[in-house]
Amino acid sequence: MHKFETFDFQRIFFGELPYGFLLEILFRTAIMYIYTILLLRFLGKRSMGQLSTLELAIIICFGSAVGDPMMGKDVPVIHGMVVITTVALLQTAAEWIINRDKRL
Repeated sequence: MHKFETFDFQRIFFGELPYGFLLEILFRTAIMYIYTILLLRFLGKRSMGQLSTLELAIIICFGSAVGDPMMGKDVPVIHGMVVITTVALLQTAAEWIINRDKRL
């Protein structure tokens, strides 16, 4: 059993995983970044100044969903991709419904 030490700077800055995991983090980050950019391009999102409140909430959801697979060893990249794709599809459906019925 590993004794916990406060202010263990090795643990604080590098964690307890092998240093090789840093390369995996780079790889995971590149995959999630590219996929997110492609998905946003596909959705045709505008600049930040033109985002509605609903779209801003979606961007925040994206950030949360994309971050975990980037650095979490227990979160597969495909899970993050499924989450942000689902959020994007729900956003597209919500926009379609709102545009068809102005009362919403």
